Amino acid sequence: MAGQHYCLRWDNYQSNMTSVFHQLLQTEAFVDVTLACNEASLKAHKVVLSACSSYFQKLLLSNPCKHPTIIMPKDVCFNDLKFIIEFVYRGEIDVSQAELQCNILVIICKHLKISAQYCNPNRDDSFEIWVVHILKKIFLSNKGPESSESCLRHGIK
Repeated sequence: MAGQHYCLRWDNYQSNMTSVFHQLLQTEAFVDVTLACNEASLKAHKVVLSACSSYFQKLLLSNPCKHPTIIMPKDVCFNDLKFIIEFVYRGEIDVSQAELQCNILVIICKHLKISAQYCNPNRDDSFEIWVVHILKKIFLSNKGPESSESCLRHGIK
């Protein structure tokens, strides 16, 4: 006779983990990677970056040192990097329209394993399509030639 099986569930597990990861980032506890831009650098956790980004996962797997420093691409400024890392750790970012640049969402879209709440779950590229839709709405509705050219330079039509 087989014994009974029980399902033990941790209430608010996901929100608790998100909160703990964000707290670890803020206090720099257990950090093991440095991300550097031209202007500055910030510390993060390899496991969190690897879990959210195939870009970081490949870089970190190819460099097994204990505390690597990753030099970010030139088109990523420090402010964008902070937004991206906050997005990775919290799952959301709060930015004004002025702060919201094509760079941030294109980088998030290109390098992070993310699905969006309002996307078609049957498509792997649904988040990218959703981001492009949002970018079009934000930038192309301004009717200014600079706003539409800005997105086109980043490959968004």
